[in-house]
Amino acid sequence: MRGKTFSSYILFYDTFCRITVIALKKYIMKLKATIREEIHPDDKSVIVEFQGDENKRHFELNCTFNPYQQGLRKWDTWEFKIRLESEIFTDPKTDNKSYFTHLFCDQATEVNSPYIK
Repeated sequence: MRGKTFSSYILFYDTFCRITVIALKKYIMKLKATIREEIHPDDKSVIVEFQGDENKRHFELNCTFNPYQQGLRKWDTWEFKIRLESEIFTDPKTDNKSYFTHLFCDQATEVNSPYIK
């Protein structure tokens, strides 16, 4: 069964790898972050550091738009409309589960840029 949707849940079974993937409910939030790596024309994601993160960790933020064409640049601060998508991979041979959380951005608004004076 491929790509069958049940309300806000998606059940996907890959018969070739024999791995079950379940994408759980989506959560949406707005967060401010600073771009930490250069963005190139063919990029589909950006590396950001969220404001208020005491550990100053970097996260990959997958964009549903082209971040280069949107004008995102290194050191800019943007407010991102982010949704979290969680996946559970289950290996049917061992029943071991792996959990993954992906960050997706559907919309971005510039807050501050060191390039604009």
